[in-house]
Amino acid sequence: GIIAGTITGGNGYSEAYAWMPNQTGFHLGTLPGDDWSLAYAINHQGTFIVGQSFHGPPMTQSTTGRAVVWTRRVDWTDGTPALAWDIHALPTNGLEVPGAVFEGVTLRLWGAWGVNDSGQIAGDGYQVDLETWEYWEIAVVWNPIKHGSEWEMQRLPMADDFVYNEAVSINNRGEIVGDVWDWRAAPALWKNKGKTWELTVMPTLNSTPMWDVAGSINDSGDIVGTCYVSDYWIPQATRWNAHAPLSPVQSLGFPGDWNVAYGVNNSGVAVGGYGIGAGPEQAAAVA
Repeated sequence: GIIAGTITGGNGYSEAYAWMPNQTGFHLGTLPGDDWSLAYAINHQGTFIVGQSFHGPPMTQSTTGRAVVWTRRVDWTDGTPALAWDIHALPTNGLEVPGAVFEGVTLRLWGAWGVNDSGQIAGDGYQVDLETWEYWEIAVVWNPIKHGSEWEMQRLPMADDFVYNEAVSINNRGEIVGDVWDWRAAPALWKNKGKTWELTVMPTLNSTPMWDVAGSINDSGDIVGTCYVSDYWIPQATRWNAHAPLSPVQSLGFPGDWNVAYGVNNSGVAVGGYGIGAGPEQAAAVA
């Protein structure tokens, strides 16, 4: 299969890159005029890669980042086909304008974190103050139009008791998971209801949320993420299901004194990490 990720580019900054089977890799590059890029996810069919393209050096307040999608094409040379990729900027509907969402705040950074086989993309617009580390964020979805050659953006609904939201993973049913947050976070699921989206804030291991997030969803609706327990903020890998999102959260049963979940595939195998004492994080998987 095709692997999407990041290498060090010729200018010393990060550059999005695709490794393709039986071929050399492909430099995914940036939007015109930008300096560096990151690739985060590729869909099952290997037709869309999503990420970010940045103008300005990393970790500076003036740097801007745009959510992007790379679409696959085939180039022919002397009768031999080779895969290549075209980059597209995703729209932000004017929400990047100062004060458009949060008073006195400009959402200068936009990212695309997940994509499905239909070309639906889950992501965020956000801003971080590098002096105070104050953070602002909204969750969005981009839906393909014009046979997948363009995209239109929708904001995902916010929970009444929270200020911000984040969308990180989308499956082929168009179900999106992430979290809603302010000084604490709770796992969130969004389901498409025609032209609108229905938000469910899912249960946590504690009676009240700590910093609990849903990070991955497969096509069967299995959801994995991490909840915190006890006053010592111990993370525990957890599982929910999109078909019964309000059912009690379940532990994945990873070993260790603490553990986290990063992803789940369509076979229901969840992967993550665990630690014992002060030892290093180790890989874990469970079906």
